[in-house]
Amino acid sequence: MTTPSETNRSGPYNGNGVTTVFDYEFRIVDENHIKAIRADLSGVETVLTIDADYVVSDVGNPAGGQVALTAPLTTGYTLTFLRNVPFTQETDLENQGPYYAETVERAFDLSAMRDQQLQEQISRALLIPPSEDPAQLDGLVGDILRLADSANEIDAVAAHVDAVQSAADNMAAIIAAPAQAAAAGNSATAAAGSAAAAAASAASVPPTVATRAALKALDTTNIKSAYLTEPNRFGQWLWTTGDFSAVIAADTSEAIAIKANAIAANLGAWRRVLPKRELTPSMYGAISGGDPAANATAINAMIAFVRQTFDTGQWDFTYELDFEGIRWNVSAAINCTLIRQPGLVLKNGGLTSTAAGAIVLDMAGTNTPTFRAFNIHGDDATPPAVGLLLSRALSGGSFGGVTNCDIDGLTIDGSFSKAAYINFAAEVSSDRGVNISNRHRSVAAKGAVFCGHAGTLDDYCGGVASSFVTIPVAADGSQSNVVHNLSGGFCVMRNAYNPPAVTGITKANPAVVSHLPADLVASGFQNGDKVFYHDIGGMTQLNGNVYTVANINLGAGTFELSGVNSTGFSTFTAGGRSWNQTGAALVVGQCDGLVARASYLLSYGSEPVIIDTKNGGGPRMLDLECHLEAQPPASVLLGLPSAGTAVLQGVRLHNLSANQNFSDAVIREDAGAGNVRIDDLDLKIYNMGVAPPNKVFKTPAKWTIKRGRIAVPLQAALNTSPAAFTEYTVEEVAFDRTPIVVRYGMVDFRNDTSGSAALRAVAYDDSANHGPQIDTTRISASPAANDGLGVYRFVGYNSSLAATAFAQLRGRILVETAGAESGRLEFVTISGGATGISGYAQGTLINAAGSFTVAGTQVVGPRATGWTAGTGTANKGAFAAYAGATMSAAYSQTEAQATNNAARDASQRIKAVEDALRTHGLIN
Repeated sequence: MTTPSETNRSGPYNGNGVTTVFDYEFRIVDENHIKAIRADLSGVETVLTIDADYVVSDVGNPAGGQVALTAPLTTGYTLTFLRNVPFTQETDLENQGPYYAETVERAFDLSAMRDQQLQEQISRALLIPPSEDPAQLDGLVGDILRLADSANEIDAVAAHVDAVQSAADNMAAIIAAPAQAAAAGNSATAAAGSAAAAAASAASVPPTVATRAALKALDTTNIKSAYLTEPNRFGQWLWTTGDFSAVIAADTSEAIAIKANAIAANLGAWRRVLPKRELTPSMYGAISGGDPAANATAINAMIAFVRQTFDTGQWDFTYELDFEGIRWNVSAAINCTLIRQPGLVLKNGGLTSTAAGAIVLDMAGTNTPTFRAFNIHGDDATPPAVGLLLSRALSGGSFGGVTNCDIDGLTIDGSFSKAAYINFAAEVSSDRGVNISNRHRSVAAKGAVFCGHAGTLDDYCGGVASSFVTIPVAADGSQSNVVHNLSGGFCVMRNAYNPPAVTGITKANPAVVSHLPADLVASGFQNGDKVFYHDIGGMTQLNGNVYTVANINLGAGTFELSGVNSTGFSTFTAGGRSWNQTGAALVVGQCDGLVARASYLLSYGSEPVIIDTKNGGGPRMLDLECHLEAQPPASVLLGLPSAGTAVLQGVRLHNLSANQNFSDAVIREDAGAGNVRIDDLDLKIYNMGVAPPNKVFKTPAKWTIKRGRIAVPLQAALNTSPAAFTEYTVEEVAFDRTPIVVRYGMVDFRNDTSGSAALRAVAYDDSANHGPQIDTTRISASPAANDGLGVYRFVGYNSSLAATAFAQLRGRILVETAGAESGRLEFVTISGGATGISGYAQGTLINAAGSFTVAGTQVVGPRATGWTAGTGTANKGAFAAYAGATMSAAYSQTEAQATNNAARDASQRIKAVEDALRTHGLIN
């Protein structure tokens, strides 16, 4: 946060015996950094005591806040607020320690505040001119002290001053008598010349007139300039010839142009001299702290005038609207609608509205407005419905486009029953330095809404209508809503209303929560209200949950948590507040794109972000980089359609919070019967204390994720069954898991260069290890025999251009028993249009479903059956093939024996071969 404003005092405010709440218009970072000074009818000042005499709200708000007195300010008394920062420096920066920009910036802010505090004191001091010698101060102080010592004598002389003056006059007359006679003639001659000079001098000095009526009556033939002292019209006015009839007609408040009584408006007019091209509310009769109805009338008159004085030649507005550094109190809606020309500027101040149920600043149909350092405040007691409305509006028979809203420093705070800021089909906006805080007690009230369909306003804000123009309704369908860039620390807070500090919680059925009675009264809690806890010490079971208030006792400062039995809870120690449940900080509906980087979104007991997909579809590109607080049930609530599937294209959600916890899920959906599909999801939770009970997505069956990346600190936060999703093509990252990255869904690795790899597994390792390893893992709580473990498929197109798996490698479990595990690798091919197992490897066994071939020639085929096993002795020893012999005519016994031996040896070898064939399973 910076300290751009030099304002460091507010008031003096006049007491009326009734009012207790007063504004302070400067930022403080601690409730003790403000000094409240009350002056009585005699001017005697009293410094009031915080808590005993007053309480401070809106600490940290750049535009200031309010001080509530414990008793009304007496009529005739005044109240002044000064910033009062102690002259100490408590920031301790360690050498080479962590750098926290906010800590350093806070120290700079306090230093600037102390400088402003000193400057304010100096501005009330007596100063000598810069050209005077400071060494003369001692003498000056001495003279003042001597005069103070002589005060009684001076008073005594003053009592006789008339007598002393009379005596002096008589003495001077006696002495001067002779000379006077001689000079009489000369004086008579000079008198005529002096009279003429005086007349000429009088004619050249602009007259001063007290009222506009007197200005209108001046003779413009001789008087061309006049100084008007009427309140709110004070300043120099020049008589200007020309046709000012249009300006006179537009400026009904006579803020910058006044018609002379005797001259027609088309011949000339009195024109106010403006040092800048700016109009201010005070020019039109607005009074700081004055009647809010009159102030609203004056500001509306100012806007009505600027609406009619657009310079078509320069294509720009002649004047900017400068709110003079004042937050003007108004009691009616401000009509800034249907200003179709570009370039309207509102700056340097703002509005405090008590217009219950109204839109504080209605800009429906206004094109390309610019805000600079502007503030809108909604009264807590009589809250408006909306702080700022940017919207399309009916113009010329259609809902004209509203584009290029440029915001450079906008604060909207206080209470608004529907939403603090609504951007409805305003097409293109650039918001820098936007700080929105809505502390309305209703859970239906929102912080900021960006949408392109009125159905979103109906469903989440109870409908919104302008008092001045017609804006689209749900029946008009989706409106053009393009891109919104919310940068520079976009901050939306759905604050609780005066949450009382908890002083005790009983271990009972039901649990009873205690507070200081005054705190509970100030909170506005009633029976049936919803209360949220996130910072309770000791009895942490209450944190992250919403409860119902029952049996409230304002006198005792207690209420019950309906239906909550805390007897088994931990003992309450200290800390925590009772936060009333609030609505969402940000609602995003149909639009082409919304980007909020380095943003801060706060709500209590509700999701800080709602994405509406049921009215015109959700955002096409939503980019939220945000810090969340207060342990919400989820970061995002999806509003589902009543039927069908809504499609979100491009969602980037990065949560920057430290130790972020969710009481339900990271993302959850409402009760809509439809489903949602996200094309391109980027979800990151950078820090998480514990995993939410319902993981990232509460109801996976409702979701289709086409290409996503989800990164969380804890594996326990990830949905355990991706198969429960309709589709889940996601890269998951869990920083406490091994492996850290897991991908789900089909992914193509493409390389169109023939002979080069589309996917490589690489290991840089000079050792004798196995090299890169690729695991296909099936995680099952009940593994069983014949479970498949994964498939590598080799797919190509057939002649009909249909993708076909021509070959596959499959892994399978055979035995799952620990210590006796067995598995199998299967080779699968397609042949003749039919897919089957060609073979498998199992333990030391390799099995072929058909035959083995070498160079296309079968060398081993299926087992040959029908064989009867041979008997006898097999010869596996040395064996010499029988070479044969020539038998004599009358062969001898020796020849016969040789033949018999050869036959025996051959049969034994055949038996040995048969045994071998049978052993290897080739025959049977």
